[in-house]
Amino acid sequence: MSVTLRIRTPSGQSRVKVSAGQPVVELFELVASQCNITDTFKLARNPNGADEIKFNRQKQESVESVGLQHGDLLHLIVDKDPTSEASAAAARQELDKVDVILDAEEGLVQRKPDPTMCRGCDEKNKCINCLPLQPFDPSVLQGADPPIKFLSFHAYLRKLRTGVDKGRLINLEEPVCEPAKTCTNCAAWPKALCSKCQPSALRLTRQEYRHVDYLSFQDQEAVQTFVSAWIKSGKQRYGLLYGYYDRYDGPNEVPLGIKACVEAIYEPPQMGDSEGFDLEDDPNAGLVDAIARALGLKVVGAIYTDLQHAPELPPPNNVHYTRFMSDDNTVFSAMEVLNAATMQDKYPNAVSRKYALSGRFGSKFVTCVVSGSSVNSIEPQAYMATDNAVAMVRASMLAPSATAVNEVCVAASDETRFVPEVLYTEKNEYDRLVVKKAEPSLPSDMLHVQLPAGAPRDESAQLLKRAPRAFPTENREAVTQEFQGIPALAAHFAQPGPLISKFSDFHLLLFLGTTSVVPFRDEILQVAELVAAGDSDAFDAWALSSNAYQTMKLLIEDGGSVAQPANPYAQAAPMEDEHGGGGSASEGGVWQCRACTFINERGGSSCEICQGPRT
Repeated sequence: MSVTLRIRTPSGQSRVKVSAGQPVVELFELVASQCNITDTFKLARNPNGADEIKFNRQKQESVESVGLQHGDLLHLIVDKDPTSEASAAAARQELDKVDVILDAEEGLVQRKPDPTMCRGCDEKNKCINCLPLQPFDPSVLQGADPPIKFLSFHAYLRKLRTGVDKGRLINLEEPVCEPAKTCTNCAAWPKALCSKCQPSALRLTRQEYRHVDYLSFQDQEAVQTFVSAWIKSGKQRYGLLYGYYDRYDGPNEVPLGIKACVEAIYEPPQMGDSEGFDLEDDPNAGLVDAIARALGLKVVGAIYTDLQHAPELPPPNNVHYTRFMSDDNTVFSAMEVLNAATMQDKYPNAVSRKYALSGRFGSKFVTCVVSGSSVNSIEPQAYMATDNAVAMVRASMLAPSATAVNEVCVAASDETRFVPEVLYTEKNEYDRLVVKKAEPSLPSDMLHVQLPAGAPRDESAQLLKRAPRAFPTENREAVTQEFQGIPALAAHFAQPGPLISKFSDFHLLLFLGTTSVVPFRDEILQVAELVAAGDSDAFDAWALSSNAYQTMKLLIEDGGSVAQPANPYAQAAPMEDEHGGGGSASEGGVWQCRACTFINERGGSSCEICQGPRT
């Protein structure tokens, strides 16, 4: 038996059609979907919230069992308890500051008076030849040096707001690639499928905008340190980019553009070889994100190497040029595009609800690959998967082709999965746009956009102003024999400069937060917040009162005295054994480390905990 319920919401009235035996939990899901409600809400028979519709999820109560009948009027009331208010406030804070700033600006591109066409024009009086242009105007994009290929996301929003409705009807939505889970006309997929619950065919065109317009490595040494792992070992590496987003719309830059500013590169546990890498479970992932948040940073992207040594070429330009054919045709494999889409789906972009009712659209996650350039040098190249690609990967529609590296295969529909038809447009041999069907594949170029990567214009804008020599990178012991221990701490804190600059190192903070050698675990987030504040005097005052820091100083003074300052990460030389022999240190028995007092039962030339040399 079909039951139609009237739902009165703060924005109007709607009708929901369900069956009498349908679970109430599905009614709530249908109301949330049909009325575009993302906050916590309740349904009640009275507008003041009295006579609320309550149910037990475990008992799977039906619509009929809770007393709902055909034609009943229910009032949708958004939950206003303190926890809900806090959640709403947190959701508003998810908007990046740069998005709030750019959304409030006009975004007009100023033009200077044309000496041949303008007569008496100045800053206040302008004619049609020198009036400001919209950020999406083709003359602005083509007039830049070099020309701008993609609109910035906020310029794209301005373009949507210039219509007759002035943007009042904007609702950014990613394409629906899966059948609806509930349907009022049929039993829903996979039992049935009708025109109402079936997703529409996807027609792909090249995305005209991008969410991020530039990838800026604020600390150039961070990239060099990351690539050094491949130089030393020949094994490919992967890292997460931690930083923040800032505006990128200065002279000769993208109007209303956004850049991802990278402050640190974190290398998670991984196993690599000359062909690629495999990521392992990371027990410290939560702490890494917590330290980053305390520093005012977040995940903005990922970076990996794809380098092949060319021994026939003289250094330093001695890597193979295999990937980038030209500036206009950069080859990214289908697997790389799909991996980028998977990561972007994990890091959605928050937008104002006036543009998207869901509060989410796209992603600012940037993927960077370090590979050989046309002059056989090491060069970073950045790209992002398109919003359509992310939606299709979320629906498990795509897979890399086994025959062509830059082709993406579209899955076929079967009894358990329905895949909508995929069409795409490209130019034919007559330079005309034609529509083709993805049977069974389409070019991966349709599913990604490129963006430049490099150094910032203003190097003083670096947020973490660390000491000249960086602390050793985590998870590299088996790759490059770089150890994070007491000798590394001694060498790091022996550098000149203020104390806050020595702590302004992401790898050091992570080591102090994860190691048991020094007692920093309970206050590492406080240390990160002090570093982010940038007040050197306040940081020195904290150090004087911190038991953890004073303990670390004692360990450094003790362990640092036996370290080799020139190379604190090298293993100790063979030592004489207790009988005066010249055997290796590994031949000894149980010994206690002078630096961290750990009892080493396996012998060895260095401590198992702090990597300090045996004495």
